[in-house]
Amino acid sequence: MPITPDEFFTSENQFDVAFGAVQGSGLRRDVEDVPAYSALNTWLDEIAALRLPFPLTTNSVPARAIIAAFHTAIKEKNTELVQTMVQRGLVSPDVPAADGATPLCDAVRAENLFMAKLLLDLGAGVNQPEQRTPAFPLPRWRASKYGVEPPELNRTPLMLSAAGGHLAMLKLLLDAGADDSTIAPDGQMALRLAAEHGHRALVDVLPSRRGGAWRRFMHHNEENIHRAKQAGKNVAKVIHHSLKFVLWHLPKFLFWDMWVLLARSFGPGIRRAAAAARRELCRLPGHTRALGGFIKSSPAWIAKQARATATQCKRALAATPTALRQAAKATAECGAKSARTLASIARALARYLWDRMLDVPGVLKLVWKWVVESGMRVGRSLAVLAVMPVGLLHTVAMAVVALLARARNVTFCDVRHAVVALGRAAVDVPRQIWRALVVLNEVAYAALVTVFGWVGFIAYGIAFVAIWAVTFVPFQLARIVLAAGRSVRMGVHEVAVLINPKF
Repeated sequence: MPITPDEFFTSENQFDVAFGAVQGSGLRRDVEDVPAYSALNTWLDEIAALRLPFPLTTNSVPARAIIAAFHTAIKEKNTELVQTMVQRGLVSPDVPAADGATPLCDAVRAENLFMAKLLLDLGAGVNQPEQRTPAFPLPRWRASKYGVEPPELNRTPLMLSAAGGHLAMLKLLLDAGADDSTIAPDGQMALRLAAEHGHRALVDVLPSRRGGAWRRFMHHNEENIHRAKQAGKNVAKVIHHSLKFVLWHLPKFLFWDMWVLLARSFGPGIRRAAAAARRELCRLPGHTRALGGFIKSSPAWIAKQARATATQCKRALAATPTALRQAAKATAECGAKSARTLASIARALARYLWDRMLDVPGVLKLVWKWVVESGMRVGRSLAVLAVMPVGLLHTVAMAVVALLARARNVTFCDVRHAVVALGRAAVDVPRQIWRALVVLNEVAYAALVTVFGWVGFIAYGIAFVAIWAVTFVPFQLARIVLAAGRSVRMGVHEVAVLINPKF
């Protein structure tokens, strides 16, 4: 039946406080014309007049607005509003939000025991999982695999309370019948989430459960597997193209393409030369007759050329002094111009070198900073690596003593942690060296560009391409080895969990 405004607004104006509604009899708006929480700014009798199917599960604009208001009330711990909306039949206690979150999961995230107890009393499913959508877009390789539903966002309320370390919430859900043996799509259980987040009090409360080991291992290693696959593909591409060049393109060029190119380049010229030779051979009799006539007229022609040559020599000898004076004058002018040009070049070069010399102290300071910081990081890593074996031996000795004395102050977990710490220290040394080399790359670029300008930029580019070409395959193989090492470490961890579920 219609709900009056007095029944809608409580004495404390909880609806106004929660949604910023403007109380007044003139508030009569269409739900589609105003954003967000406007659906609850209308009277409940108007909402009922919309004839929406209750409890709301539709994607209409009024339904989305009411559901969003319901979840906002849960996050803001407005228990009176939540109870009113459920009891009036506006929403179901399990209605998911736009991002996939369920009401009970929102209450667990807000760490509100009263809200969680209220939702359970109103009929919310204690084992109802949520499948939230990520706040940021997934990487392309994950989006192609999961779409918009990554498995790590599929959680039950018990899993969220275990991961958050809320002991009272955990006990409330267990008392309400929550199933602690539920395994999420990524292999997680409430016990494993509590253990991985370091909540030992919750681990002690939850019973021992085994399961989901393979799914957890695959989920934790999916990035390592992706990196290894990408590195393997890159190495395979390099090997494929290298072999294709050596075994196909190079022999094809040497034994076929080169000769075809030569034939195309010089063939037409050779054919034209041969045709010209044939034509000249055909004209040879005529050339012979012409040669006989030339020989007959040669004495007269030679005498004529000798008289013309004598005349030209007389004129040249008469003009020689003037030409020598002009040449001497031009040489003097050219020398003066060359001297001025060389002087300006020398001044510009000196100015450029002086400017570069002024930049040298800054470059030296940058290099010295790199030497100090990188040396400290690498030295610290080496010092830690030198101390770790002593700590491991001490932990092993104390574990043996504790085992003989039947004490539990030092356990196998402590020995494992010491071994893991030693391994991390060993891996940290090459990591710090690599980091120093990466910073050296930046320092070298800044130094070359600062001192030599565009010449330094070109030299840096050539060196970078050469180093990249040499180190590409080793770097990809190192990525594969590191990914395999992380996978092995996680596999050992899952074996330890299989032995001791509360590990």
